[in-house]
Amino acid sequence: MMAATQTPSRVGFVGLGTMGQALALRLVANGIPLVVYNRSPERVRPLEEKGALVAGTPREAARKASAGVVFVATTDGKTQRRVILGRSGVARGLPAGGVVVGLGTIAPEESRSLGKAVAARGLRYVEAPMGGSAEQAANGQVAFYLGGEEEDVARVVPLLEKMGRRTFPLGPVGRASAMKLALNALTVGYIALAGEALALGERHGLTREQQLEVFLDGAARSVMLERKKGSILARNYPSAFGLPLALKDEKLIVSTARKAGLSLGMSQASLRLLKQALAQGRGKEDFAAVVEVHSQGAGATTTTTAPPGGPEAPTRATDPPERRAGEGDPGIAPPP
Repeated sequence: MMAATQTPSRVGFVGLGTMGQALALRLVANGIPLVVYNRSPERVRPLEEKGALVAGTPREAARKASAGVVFVATTDGKTQRRVILGRSGVARGLPAGGVVVGLGTIAPEESRSLGKAVAARGLRYVEAPMGGSAEQAANGQVAFYLGGEEEDVARVVPLLEKMGRRTFPLGPVGRASAMKLALNALTVGYIALAGEALALGERHGLTREQQLEVFLDGAARSVMLERKKGSILARNYPSAFGLPLALKDEKLIVSTARKAGLSLGMSQASLRLLKQALAQGRGKEDFAAVVEVHSQGAGATTTTTAPPGGPEAPTRATDPPERRAGEGDPGIAPPP
């Protein structure tokens, strides 16, 4: 007699935005039964059509997650905290010993505070921010950066491996959030600097094609510049990592650095450029549209008339005071 095949336990998934939905679909495609919740019901339908249960609240999703594991995918720390700890939150539905996995990019101190609050309710917490675009999430090519107790991380890694290509255990809660911010500081900063380099070359008659060919042939080569080459040449930026989300993360980077006693000049410059790109009406584009700030004059050199008898002085529109009002303040809400 053939032994009956054991059905995997049901996992909870709360938050089905662009990334969350793609990851949840990866779990379903790999045979993991789900119970899902999303505030906007239209985001639930593709999962429901593939057999997922639909919950009316995060609490209900957690209660029906027989695996005792719930993934939470939100875009900011305030929302993540409410979804987990609120009156209808995940923590009120999970049994003692259950694991909450936070997938969002939040500040390290927010993650540590959330971890303590979850533990106070008899639950376990793992932070698992990810690196990758929506397309990579759909193709199982994202990486996860993990913070939490070793046994809790080990419990969720098999599920994360069904959603992505690699996991990086980094130690206690807070470190994975710091890793994600450090990664985004480098990623956004590189493309912002590429925009300045391109503007310099264009002022001296070089085309973008010429410059990118040289950049990608030598020491300046990077995976991110290779990925964005087509968009930069076409001056067309379909969103993979949206500019408003990049702006939210850059604010987190600057405020987190300040709390650690650091002043990150290049990240502050990236923040200013992202704000300028948003002001140019690029809110629906990819963050790489920051390259166009200089081509539209926001970062270009201008000439001002000096007082009588004095020389003309070049100024730059991208050289504002060291800190503008509200820039880098903690507790930034997600952009509209």
